[in-house]
Amino acid sequence: MAEGASFRMPRPGWRVYVAAGLTLVVIVVVLVARVRGGSAPSGRPGARGAAATAPSPGAVATASPVPDDGVLTDPTPPSKQAAAPEALAAATAFTKAWAHHPDGITAAQWSAAVGKHADPVLAKQLTFTDPRLVPATTVTGPAVSLAGGVSSASVGVPTDAGQVVLTCTLVGGHWTVSDVDLQRSPE
Repeated sequence: MAEGASFRMPRPGWRVYVAAGLTLVVIVVVLVARVRGGSAPSGRPGARGAAATAPSPGAVATASPVPDDGVLTDPTPPSKQAAAPEALAAATAFTKAWAHHPDGITAAQWSAAVGKHADPVLAKQLTFTDPRLVPATTVTGPAVSLAGGVSSASVGVPTDAGQVVLTCTLVGGHWTVSDVDLQRSPE
């Protein structure tokens, strides 16, 4: 090298500073997320501190395949719950009115009787039904719960034409029928 010549390292450009800054931000975000968002050692969301980490005597540790999101749910799945007795009663009353269409009854009379047990949308649809086309004439057994829930239930009511499957909904504290499906008996 010639005398007086020096070797100078070039200064890092602005891109290096931006990359370093972004890396630092990502590291801080990850650390904060782990500190704040991590589940407590007890497995219960929101449990923090020494009291939460002390296991109860005789406790067995189990790993849950699904993390606890903290939402309280009913342990019984809706398909296994029984329909509310009021939903069964509403389904029975609807089906009895639906199957009752003696000679001489007008469509308006029939739809008014059935509509008392239906939600407004179904009641409106029933006004266009000719009661003479309803194949069932009588209910042949008690209503059975097919699936239950807090505000909705599926109920089956046997008739002489097959099982009527009704969707019942709880609106304003009153159970009404919102859907009807006749499952015909094999002939």
